[in-house]
Amino acid sequence: MVPTQTRSPKKNSEEQQRPERPEEVFLPGTPKIIQWIIKYSGGLIKNESQAQYVILGFVTLVIIISLFLFFGGEKAEMEAPP
Repeated sequence: MVPTQTRSPKKNSEEQQRPERPEEVFLPGTPKIIQWIIKYSGGLIKNESQAQYVILGFVTLVIIISLFLFFGGEKAEMEAPP
């Protein structure tokens, strides 16, 4: 008599390549942009307060760059054609 071997079911290639991450569960009323930042940060941002700090930093950076481009540009004097 041949002993029977139990085979574990094969996982498809997609499941083998993807590391298992817990699915994010958000509180009701969490803004979509916060959910998006947490989801696509690759695990770097773990909660809503960290995502809010990222948004605040991004907005601050955009304002500083805008002010630099608006006020820091070289003043070119225009001459009237002869």
